[in-house]
Amino acid sequence: MVTELFAVLGPIMVVTLGALVCIASEAFLETDAKHRILPWIASAALLLAGAVLIPAVLNGASQSIAGVLVMESGRAWLLLGVALATLCSIAALQQGLTRTKFVSGESYGMMLLASVGIMVMVQSAGYLPLYVGLEMASLAIYALIGMYRKRLEAGEGLFKYFVMGGVFSALLIYGVALTYGATGSIAFGHAPQEGRGMLFMLGQTFIVVGLLFKIGAVPFHTWSPDAYTGATIGVTGFMGAVMKVGAVLGLLAVWLNAVAIYGGFGVDLPLSIGTDLIISDQVRAGLGYLPTILLSLAVLSLLLGTFSALGQTSLRRLTAYSGIAHAGYLLLAFVLPQASMSDQSFSMWIVWYYLIAYAIGSAGVMLAATVLAADNEGDSLAQLTGSARRFPLAGVAFTILVASLAGLPPTAGFLGKFLILADLVAKGEFALAFIAMLMASVAVVFYLRLIIVIWSSSRETPTSVSAVPMSRLVSLVLMIAVVATFALMFIPALIGGQA
Repeated sequence: MVTELFAVLGPIMVVTLGALVCIASEAFLETDAKHRILPWIASAALLLAGAVLIPAVLNGASQSIAGVLVMESGRAWLLLGVALATLCSIAALQQGLTRTKFVSGESYGMMLLASVGIMVMVQSAGYLPLYVGLEMASLAIYALIGMYRKRLEAGEGLFKYFVMGGVFSALLIYGVALTYGATGSIAFGHAPQEGRGMLFMLGQTFIVVGLLFKIGAVPFHTWSPDAYTGATIGVTGFMGAVMKVGAVLGLLAVWLNAVAIYGGFGVDLPLSIGTDLIISDQVRAGLGYLPTILLSLAVLSLLLGTFSALGQTSLRRLTAYSGIAHAGYLLLAFVLPQASMSDQSFSMWIVWYYLIAYAIGSAGVMLAATVLAADNEGDSLAQLTGSARRFPLAGVAFTILVASLAGLPPTAGFLGKFLILADLVAKGEFALAFIAMLMASVAVVFYLRLIIVIWSSSRETPTSVSAVPMSRLVSLVLMIAVVATFALMFIPALIGGQA
């Protein structure tokens, strides 16, 4: 019992302990010591959590605690991605806060607590732990966005995200209440009781809307550019990478919940990434217009995110619109196979792979950008011009990780997009595959512009750039992120059970 308890709760316990140590010790440290010691404590907690996850990654057996939290290989892989993306954001925090000599150090503990909330979402086996994890992460992120209280952009971004987040959080918990009223359970996989089908669908719709807001999909995306701009570069990377993992996993759980109910698969949901479901006519009838709605939102997110990013001159706003486009790619993986196709199997393992690659790439890019930027707010392309010449290690890492986000070989991002396109073709969605490929080609334009800008000659003098050098932690984490981006190319069989 103790072994099973630690196998499921071990990563959460380790990261929570690290957060508490950071917050408790912050008051006893001088300003310089806070940004020298606390990041290493936070990083050690994340690395230890990763070590705890290794047996679950290799074992693959599903374990649960009272049907509330679950651990199996797919979730363990995603938790590793969350830990690495959080590690990148912790290092970015250290670089940025050291530069401005920020007097407080609670941000490291807050970021760990936010990652704990995401980990709870990833491991949730019901609606209640999903909501608790979402709120835990959101509350910590609110504090991180408003860290620099005197910045006008920080106040505006925090206000918009907090108000809109409160509204959609209320919708989500109301959807949970309706679902409980329809099924009599807060666990996934329970069918509605007789005569309560409409109540169940209404509850599921509210839950989906609340999660789409956190993903940043159209039309629930309007908060993200301002919130990303208001946060520091490191916090922006955390929001774009880690928060999306939890929200997409929540949406995935709700989606598989509906497929399992109408397909008669029972209460034990096949959330393992290697499991296939058979989409029958009964499933299609039960889901109604929901697949069409998700498909429409995916296409709109792709179009708006890609074309809006083309005209951006701020790295953080560009990252926001890029995140909207990536939300579109993720939603495309939710598309069901056409009824005319001979193969009606439906597997979600591609979402898991894409999420890991995106989280590492997005958080890693913002870590490198924290080094390249002139200050915590200097993320305009004009200010980034030539910065890689002064910080070549960060420039090389930035180039590789941006290439992964763009879907260029030989990176994990390339394989992720390729798998999405191949899956659409296998499902008979040739028009969707063409649109996704076209948008991926257009997106390469603004991603390559970033790479060209940082390596271009700059008329600015080196003194205009921060004199704060890269710390050992930043250098180490950048190298880990780059190695992980390449390594993921060679292990799709371990993640999805197929190449």
